[in-house]
Amino acid sequence: MEHSMQARALSLVILALSAGSVLSAPYYRAEQILLANGISDVGPMNDRGQVAVRLYWTADWVLWSPGGALVQFPRLAPPGPGHGFSRVMDLRNDGVAVGVSDTADINGVYKGPRGVIWQRGRAVDLGTLRTAPNGKGYSWATAVNDAGIVVGISLRFDAAGEPIEQHAVRWSNRGLQVLPSLSPIPTGAAEDTRPRGINEAGQIYGQSPLYAGGKSLGMRATLWDAQGRAINLGTLRVNSEGFGYSEAVDINEQGQVVGRSSTGGSGSWPPSQDTSSQATLWAHGEMTDLGALRSPAGRPMPSEAVDLNNRGQILVNAWAPGEQSYLYSGSSITALWDEGELREIRGPTTRMPQTGTSALFINDAGVIVGMGICSDSIVYIWDGCAVVSLDGQSYQDLNKLVDLPGWQLTWARDLNEAGQIVVHGQDLQFNQAVFLLTPVPELARAER
Repeated sequence: MEHSMQARALSLVILALSAGSVLSAPYYRAEQILLANGISDVGPMNDRGQVAVRLYWTADWVLWSPGGALVQFPRLAPPGPGHGFSRVMDLRNDGVAVGVSDTADINGVYKGPRGVIWQRGRAVDLGTLRTAPNGKGYSWATAVNDAGIVVGISLRFDAAGEPIEQHAVRWSNRGLQVLPSLSPIPTGAAEDTRPRGINEAGQIYGQSPLYAGGKSLGMRATLWDAQGRAINLGTLRVNSEGFGYSEAVDINEQGQVVGRSSTGGSGSWPPSQDTSSQATLWAHGEMTDLGALRSPAGRPMPSEAVDLNNRGQILVNAWAPGEQSYLYSGSSITALWDEGELREIRGPTTRMPQTGTSALFINDAGVIVGMGICSDSIVYIWDGCAVVSLDGQSYQDLNKLVDLPGWQLTWARDLNEAGQIVVHGQDLQFNQAVFLLTPVPELARAER
């Protein structure tokens, strides 16, 4: 990823914080992207602060740039009865993006969604695997690296036009390639490989089913190397039947992969309902249990690694189903795994400082963003706030680090390497908006 002068300046401020300083507003400069009633969805952001957004009134996806310029991501086919869906899934720093767009024939008959790459103002159909007899097909691009290698999924259809298999696929200058599953799929079972992303070395992470002797052993976190070979990353434990579950969530440029293992083999979704889920690191052929956190009531908490940076710092969310809830269905805690140690990140409240936070992203400077509870009074879900940690030890309420009178910033939606944050906000009349927050280190005031 790109590292700007702004990011380096931000690192200097973080060093000041670690020495005991506290920042007061204004620290971030806010720019309103569009009122939320003009946006129906927000997609990825790149390191230049450009954000893909879906317009409410036309359902078109556009590239928003700081200053307000909009550039449309064209569709593969005009909208028609029963079709017109599109979505941007990944956005490079040069503005190239990938995602999905519905297609139709010259008569406007719907032919299914296709993986698409947007470049130089054009939408390019990436193609799909074998289509149904009526010409309908299905593919979806999820990520692209700087070399132009795109990953995603594609379905195969039977003679009756019904989808029967989901394959992980890779598009490159060699065309469309199916990525193999971890083991042969038995007769009567369906292929269901799930790629999630790719790094600059061409390593792809995701999930694949595992079988032995025709018996399902569950889903496993999977790494496909640059040659397209599938590697079973494993799971921490399996049950007495050999069944287990693991899921890869992110990868860095060193090839480290993080996610979760379901130690009891259940693999429930969402993760907060899986009481055996454990945050896991896979690196250099080894699997590491990232350690246990305990809830305010002293119970071991299930956990999941949600993001990591190129320094090997890993962001972990943990939850305690059944305990008093501030944010979700149970008490929630976030933690940072760094140099072999897992430590909790304190929340912004004094009443219950460990609970009610959910981390989302960490960048290479160690900045962490997410959402939490910033009130010491009795709280409700709409009292949530966007939070940021600059030192990996405690969260601050983002509302106190920006000058936005009348607005409450409720949750952070993205973070880039320049330290910019896409954040959702709400005013006193319940109008909603999305903002780009840009760090301005030279305006930060350090208070001892």
